[in-house]
Amino acid sequence: MSSQNITLPALGPQTLDLIEAGMSATQALDDVMSASPFSEYRQITAIDHLGRVAHFSGGETLGINNAGSGDQCVAAGNMLASPTVIDAMIQAFEHSTGHLADRLLSAMQAMLQRVLEFVSRP
Repeated sequence: MSSQNITLPALGPQTLDLIEAGMSATQALDDVMSASPFSEYRQITAIDHLGRVAHFSGGETLGINNAGSGDQCVAAGNMLASPTVIDAMIQAFEHSTGHLADRLLSAMQAMLQRVLEFVSRP
């Protein structure tokens, strides 16, 4: 579970408690965000113990933002160089192999490559 943009740290434990109680990641996020003031300023992601993913980006999320999910992975960002950064991360994670740390590093390398491609344009 992660919370970003204009974050509220309490959302983490609330979401995880609901998942632990048996809700899916989607159900937990829906429940927490419907009760959260200023949810339109929040960006939040979760993966439950079964690998089900969920993400939420409020309409007031800052700058260029995007969120997406793949097979047992989710990525979100705000104030991005390009919304395609998130898609590149998901694709890299899904197409990499090895330990989780290796797959996460692959996703981060894809993100850096996409950012460099974007900022080096004339």
